[in-house]
Amino acid sequence: MLKHLIFSPGSEYSIKRGYLWLKPDSDNVPWYPLMLNKWIVPKHSFLCWLVARERLLTQDRLVKMTVIQENVCYLCGLQEENHHHLFFECIYSKKCIQLVAEWCKVDLPRTGCIHWWVNWRHSSACRKKIIALILACSMYQIWHARNMCRIEGYVLRPERMGMSIKQESIRRLKQL
Repeated sequence: MLKHLIFSPGSEYSIKRGYLWLKPDSDNVPWYPLMLNKWIVPKHSFLCWLVARERLLTQDRLVKMTVIQENVCYLCGLQEENHHHLFFECIYSKKCIQLVAEWCKVDLPRTGCIHWWVNWRHSSACRKKIIALILACSMYQIWHARNMCRIEGYVLRPERMGMSIKQESIRRLKQL
């Protein structure tokens, strides 16, 4: 519909109009301002983008690609590993995020944190960016812990992960 409005009879051509005509119609995603801002370390933003698009090579994807045969979460060993489980349902991840939430004095919901943050309206823009930075750092550290468990065969205690997330978040805030 937009493409018909861009080139109407008698209108002048502009590069902007041509670009809008060529650009595919797409909806804005609600997590865009959360994960793609200058406060967040680029490697954390990239990982969060992969998580939001469900493109990390979690075990459920590796099974579909026939790279591996079994799918069990490396961190808890109780359920199948997929994006939602790894970051929001896994006992290990929940404990790490709970420790960080207590440090931030934030009450997290029982469902996924990304959707909660996007709808969170009770805070200033600065506080939202800080929470986004800490959430991105948490997701990166959880993914790193999962990979360390897969490669090295050991898992850090959630308390140690919580401290690591705090230290990295504070370090980034000091850089800003």
